[in-house]
Amino acid sequence: MLKREKDAAKRERERLREEIARDKAERRARGGKLASNLGVDGYNPMGGRQVDTAGGFGGGAGAGGDGAGKAAAPAAAKTPSEKVTAAIVRLGKYRTGGDGLTALKTLAIFIKNVLTKPDEEWEKYSRINGANEKIKKRVGTLVGGFGLLVAVGFVKQDDGFLVMPREAKDAELLAETQAKIAAAVEGW
Repeated sequence: MLKREKDAAKRERERLREEIARDKAERRARGGKLASNLGVDGYNPMGGRQVDTAGGFGGGAGAGGDGAGKAAAPAAAKTPSEKVTAAIVRLGKYRTGGDGLTALKTLAIFIKNVLTKPDEEWEKYSRINGANEKIKKRVGTLVGGFGLLVAVGFVKQDDGFLVMPREAKDAELLAETQAKIAAAVEGW
């Protein structure tokens, strides 16, 4: 299981490095600017790129793909893992002042806490005060910040808290998310 996780983390790091290289090339070609994410259908955080079944970007043949590419799935039809990846990609676009990196590191701590803390401390670590000014500044004001937490099982409450019910804890998804965040931070 550890070898699979390491391989998945390595693939994710490579994918992120490739995406960063594409973004750099696009910036060079456009005089330092990326293409707009706002299209006729509204906000498109993937910038028009499509995700193939191998987990990379583009329309190339992936595991089981025919090279034709696939249309982006509606947000409701995405799996939690796909939502996590999309949130990390969105946060990766916040380069100015290291805001995206700060958000990813903060989210990594939240994920680590709910994944590793003992059951006696569950109440303490399964509640995040989304109204807290520091958390709002680090995570809440960035597109994809709270979205990642919701994708892994946290639920927004009316009082501003994000709470993960015990039955929503998916250790496999949390470990996968932790590896994806670590790969994104490492590739920063």
